[in-house]
Amino acid sequence: MPSMMIMLVSMGLFMYFLVIRPQRKEQKKKEEMLGRIKPKDKVVTFTGLYGQVVEIEGDDVVLLVDTKKDVKMRFRRSAIDGIVASSEPEEKK
Repeated sequence: MPSMMIMLVSMGLFMYFLVIRPQRKEQKKKEEMLGRIKPKDKVVTFTGLYGQVVEIEGDDVVLLVDTKKDVKMRFRRSAIDGIVASSEPEEKK
């Protein structure tokens, strides 16, 4: 019985360090990125749509996807996959 308990504990630790911990790190990193989004940032959504953030309303983000025709689309903040580029140059530290 004690050997079975040791096996279960070791499998639990194995799952934590190889699955749960990295997943939490990625989730925290994504939440930080979504929190940094501001108007005029260029972003890409999960579907591959590129656009420029026009305004942020709570959990919704309005993206300008076609500047010539002034096409704007509303997305959930969580639909944004990443920031492509910022319109303003970042300060060097």
